Amino acid sequence: MTSLAAASDAGTSASRRTRFPILVPILVVLILLGVAWYISAVQLDSVTARMLEPSNVLRRAGEHAWIVFASTVLGVLFALPMGILLSRRWAKYLRTPLLAIGSAAQALPSIGIIVLLALLVGTGTNTAIVAILLFSLLPLLRNTLVAIVSCPPSITKAAAGMGVSGMQILMRVELPLGVPVILAGWRTMLVLNVGTAALATLIGAGGLGSLIDSGMQLGRMDVVIIG
Repeated sequence: MTSLAAASDAGTSASRRTRFPILVPILVVLILLGVAWYISAVQLDSVTARMLEPSNVLRRAGEHAWIVFASTVLGVLFALPMGILLSRRWAKYLRTPLLAIGSAAQALPSIGIIVLLALLVGTGTNTAIVAILLFSLLPLLRNTLVAIVSCPPSITKAAAGMGVSGMQILMRVELPLGVPVILAGWRTMLVLNVGTAALATLIGAGGLGSLIDSGMQLGRMDVVIIG
């Protein structure tokens, strides 16, 4: 329970630190504009110019975005219900072993999970999505569980005393109060997905990692930086 409380405190503090949310999209736009200016203004050799063609960069970015989007949506669809189920009293004794399994999976190198799954079921985009999902699932699952079990008992008892059913307490009390912690877990999962998706190129799934890999092999550091 100590780790659950620590995760709850971390989620709450993380939500409070986001004071200027508009700065993040502005910074992203400025970076993208800088990359576009660099590609158009700097003299590039034929190999680098071919690798940094707008159509190629956009295609790789689209592949990367799809991998991140699919793994994140699947993670939400799985982690939220699982976290809710584990928060129920009848699942009390399942929490520790399942969270231990999740922690062990996240402790493994992400590249190892991707390659191992590719060896078992084959390469491709779908394999990369599943592997990234397995690697990044724990933060949202754990934070969902923390958000619900950390709800003050006095509030839930008061709601029950007013004749509110268990499902209504979950939907109208526990989940709304736990939104900041749940969102903190979702953000962590999203960050993990964005970073790990670059490794999808190792099993033929494309993405921006393809630019990084090609740039490293050919010694084109500008391609690596843009990727």
